[in-house]
Amino acid sequence: MRLLLVCLLLLAAPSFSQGRPAAKHSSTAASSSWFGETKGIVGLYASPSPEASVLNVYQKGTLVLVTQTSHGYGHVYFSEDNQGWMPVKALKRMTAAEVRAYIKRFVKAHPEAVRNMENQQQTNPGGP
Repeated sequence: MRLLLVCLLLLAAPSFSQGRPAAKHSSTAASSSWFGETKGIVGLYASPSPEASVLNVYQKGTLVLVTQTSHGYGHVYFSEDNQGWMPVKALKRMTAAEVRAYIKRFVKAHPEAVRNMENQQQTNPGGP
């Protein structure tokens, strides 16, 4: 649910306001955040290296928030305790319109999750 909130908040970011992805990423330097979708089954690694330990595996079509890139890997943030690195070549950058459509599909398919999130926000307004 945190990712949904992050998505909604970051849609207002300047790089997404004109309906295009954030600026091109560098293979070694940090770049601005951007949303992507996994192109297939993708591993989440502990560090930006194919030799790093695999923390989790995600299915095709998973929405990800990339916060920086390094050595061909994007740092992917799901939540404070669920983040790591994915190969950038395994991710498709999304435009603001694509992210909005993804969120609309999620909300339509999972109304109970949205209600639960709203209830959590009402009972714990300043909490995670």
